[in-house]
Amino acid sequence: MPTAISLREIFRLDTTRHTTFIRLVMARFLFLLGIYGTGRFLLLFVANRLGLSENQAAEEAGNLLAGLALITILASPLTGWLADVFTAETTALAMGGVALVWAIVWTLLTGHVRRATMLEGCGPAPELLPEPAEVPSR
Repeated sequence: MPTAISLREIFRLDTTRHTTFIRLVMARFLFLLGIYGTGRFLLLFVANRLGLSENQAAEEAGNLLAGLALITILASPLTGWLADVFTAETTALAMGGVALVWAIVWTLLTGHVRRATMLEGCGPAPELLPEPAEVPSR
């Protein structure tokens, strides 16, 4: 007859033995906290800067977040495999390098320096900034 194991024992976490798992959970928590916070702010930002209605802004922000989710879904199997073959740190650095090269190449090909930096979280794109108000002549 099998021995009954309590739920407390099943879900017990030894913090000295499972430090990598705890770091992973904390990193994922902070990542999702940032994503959710950005998603909520993005809706207000898009509506305000582009002068869109709430529905139009929700559609634009939703399309952007859906695109990011799709990229994450498509890249996960490859990056998971790479993390198994190499180390997770090496894979993270390599993917950061790929993102950096992509941003530089895309910027050089399109000439949109400010737009590329917006995608990397470094600042707003000029298309999203309000036009300077014209000063009426006196």
